[in-house]
Amino acid sequence: MDEEIVESFRLESEEHLEAMEAELFALEKIEDPVKEESSVIESLNSAFRAAHSLKGAAVFLGFKNITTVTHAMENILGELRDSVKRPSVDCANLLFDSLDALSKLFVELYESDNIDVGSIIKRLNRYVEESERGSKLERPESDSEFSAHESLGGMYKFCVTSGNKAVLGELELVGEVLESTEDGGCYKYIVTSALEYELFSLSLEEFECEVVPYVEKAIAEEKKSVEENFVVDAPVKSEDIKSVKKIAKPMDASVRVPVALLSELMALAGELVLVRNQHLRWASECGDSSAKEISSRLDTVTTELQTSIIRTRMQPLDKVLSRLPRIVRDISIALDKKIDLDIVGREVEVDKTILESIVDPLTHLLRNSCDHGIEMPAARVAAQKDEVGCIRVAAVQESGHISICISDDGNGIDPNKIAESALKKGMVTELELMKMSNQEKISLIMLPGFSTAESVSNISGRGVGMDVVRSSIEKLGGTFEIKSEIGVGTEFLLTLPLTLAIIQSLVIAESGYKYLIPRINLEEVISLVGKNIHAKIKTVNGQEVLNYHDSLLQLVRLNEVFASSKAFDSQKREEISKKYQQVYSNRLEVDDAVDSLVLDIAVVRVGQKRFGLIIDRALETEEIVVKPLHPAQSNIKIFLGSTIMGDGATSLILDIDGIAKHALSEVHYLENEHVADRSIVNSELSQKIISFAAGSNDKFALALSFIRRIYTIKACDIQSIGGKEFVMIGEKSINIARLSKIMEYSVENRSQELYLIMPRFGKYNCGILASEIFGITDAIIDFEDSMLKRDGVLGTTFVGDKLTIFPDIYYVCERTLGTDIAGLSFKSKVFSTPKQVLIAEDTPFFRQLIKTYLSCESMVVDTASNGQEALDMLLKKQYDLLLSDIEMPIMDGLELIKEVRSRDDIKNIPAISLTSLNTDDDRRRCLQAGYDKYLAKLNREEFHDSIKKIFNMN
Repeated sequence: MDEEIVESFRLESEEHLEAMEAELFALEKIEDPVKEESSVIESLNSAFRAAHSLKGAAVFLGFKNITTVTHAMENILGELRDSVKRPSVDCANLLFDSLDALSKLFVELYESDNIDVGSIIKRLNRYVEESERGSKLERPESDSEFSAHESLGGMYKFCVTSGNKAVLGELELVGEVLESTEDGGCYKYIVTSALEYELFSLSLEEFECEVVPYVEKAIAEEKKSVEENFVVDAPVKSEDIKSVKKIAKPMDASVRVPVALLSELMALAGELVLVRNQHLRWASECGDSSAKEISSRLDTVTTELQTSIIRTRMQPLDKVLSRLPRIVRDISIALDKKIDLDIVGREVEVDKTILESIVDPLTHLLRNSCDHGIEMPAARVAAQKDEVGCIRVAAVQESGHISICISDDGNGIDPNKIAESALKKGMVTELELMKMSNQEKISLIMLPGFSTAESVSNISGRGVGMDVVRSSIEKLGGTFEIKSEIGVGTEFLLTLPLTLAIIQSLVIAESGYKYLIPRINLEEVISLVGKNIHAKIKTVNGQEVLNYHDSLLQLVRLNEVFASSKAFDSQKREEISKKYQQVYSNRLEVDDAVDSLVLDIAVVRVGQKRFGLIIDRALETEEIVVKPLHPAQSNIKIFLGSTIMGDGATSLILDIDGIAKHALSEVHYLENEHVADRSIVNSELSQKIISFAAGSNDKFALALSFIRRIYTIKACDIQSIGGKEFVMIGEKSINIARLSKIMEYSVENRSQELYLIMPRFGKYNCGILASEIFGITDAIIDFEDSMLKRDGVLGTTFVGDKLTIFPDIYYVCERTLGTDIAGLSFKSKVFSTPKQVLIAEDTPFFRQLIKTYLSCESMVVDTASNGQEALDMLLKKQYDLLLSDIEMPIMDGLELIKEVRSRDDIKNIPAISLTSLNTDDDRRRCLQAGYDKYLAKLNREEFHDSIKKIFNMN
């Protein structure tokens, strides 16, 4: 079998399969088949033509399985066309499954007849048989001739003198007999077929008959229109076969070229670019005007030639994007969701290599949006959204690259859920999480091995995570970003170069050599001069940083990267920082030297990671040809490839992602978690705490669950106005609470690097200042026998061998902000009979905190660690008030209050929910379940007012 013919068949078959799939989707989108009957007919005719053409070519080439499947599909589509009706859901599913089966056959085309397709054939035949037994709608007679002609590619006339039955059997496979007559032993036929003249004639070659084109009067007018518009494969009336071939087969407007040849042309274009660069440099240096003119012409021709050759490899994104509707359709059916897909930018073109490489990443991201992003219809309606979710894939071509955005209007990504999963897997520490913004937490999803899936399914959790997507995109020289907002939706943004062969780059000088930074990774170049270098570059937590657009930009010195074969750790980064701070300090002593000092910083990014690369000098931009590294250099991960410069020298292309991993690492570890005593961890009163210093002698601690975030700040950044201190973080002003002032403890040491601890609950624009963070550990929180009791102190306990003070973070913040603390105390309240209060709370520290707030001579406070324990206590003792958390083990707060309200002896007890769940829906659920009051942790003023109202305190 001629391989060239088979390959042509394979390529054409892809177009036919895509056409059938597109028409089936179009049919499903038709909302009213009766009103849009013409659209139904048009789509069915197109799908039928594609199936018929595919079958005819398969018959001719002898691919039996493909013939059988397409013939059965043709029968179904023919029946739908004749009945002018849209396929049912079951019928559409069957046709889509048939397309999948055909796709698998074409993957192994030469072995396709050995692949078992019995299952799909049985389903197709069964459907045809059931349809034949059922009723059919008659097609209007006026459409008969038009539809027959519209659905077939050619009409032919011939006669045979023998083998009538055999001829009919062959015709059943390659065409449709419109007329059959017998005259003196000669059987005459008029046949319509999707096959072109040559193929149709060859299919009947064994019967030794002469086939001629034939056109009925009914389509003569269309024939005239077709000829006038130069449609080359339309049926033509003529008795002259040669004439038919001449009319129907003009010179092709396009040719097929092997990909290998295109790659060779691209390589030659790359070499020509190098020659052009060298000639431009020579012409510039020699000063010859003629040489400059020739060089200019060479530059123009080379650029145009390069652009044209690149275009030969460019293909529209639609080749990939056209597959996406099928994915969405199948997933929406499997998950019982309603999802619409909107695609923009199908016409955008990209290099064939890149196009093939983004199929899997795009498919994974789309599946993720369908599975994890879009909610179930009922949940969307409850959230006041349209029950039909929307996913949008938009592609746009920009300067030298393309951007593809996959966005959905689903429930978004919960940064806390991501953080919790990463913590469980040991990917980050709790201390690191507290220093992360929500966007940084979302970015953890791209760490290797990350997953939140509880089980593996065909849709998600297949072992392909966001890290694989990111690495796939970055290998192509692109970037990958994730943006998300809870309840609003998620965006995945891919930025890719148009081609991998020739790229725009920034030429830089470093340590006496030239290197290149790909333009797609470059944002801008900043130059610092003289004293600005020392003023602008600071050290935070051992890392050099630059104040860049109201944020801190981590800095990496390229010369130090080249000097160290080992990846940097925190100690190495600190050494580098101290080294250059000393260098600048020494230069400051010599004014003349400082004024002449210039520092270039290339602001680069890969994905969501942005940092400043300190270089000797930024030179110029240049188009370069990427060449692979020598095998001996392939293990050096900071280089992407090499190129030949205009002066003939070889330069290396920097891998920005590799440099980031070498110098900054994936995650910075400030302090490792440690557990000194396993018995502490297993204790019922055990609580994770973070210990810190706020003065030279005393040690403090706070429950980890009470801390939202920790900022690293500089002492010199603290400002003072009207006796209050604050610091600017981004565009936000945050008040500073000093324990040394509020609680009169030891004077703080003079550390230049400080920490600001922000409370999780309550709307406090305030943070406690710490001079040192010791780390996170487990400790038993029990303040019953606390050695120190005063305002602002919850209690003390031993952490390790040192007595540790637990400040009341809310008291401290309220004092700093000037809130009336005295008015929020119950100590002055006296009842004739002490009030009995029960607190149901699973967090030991919070139990102790609330108990401390309420405990006085007029209140007796008991505690329970879960809802079941609280219910047992309520049944044994009479209480005046129930305070309960919502999220608790064994029995949660909602189940508890429902049980309480269902029992006659305790159903009237006042009950307040205290929870970190703080949405309108959470409030509604709590009040509907039976709580009298809903309070978010921990608004002390609202808490105090609610207790006063319940106990009638005035």
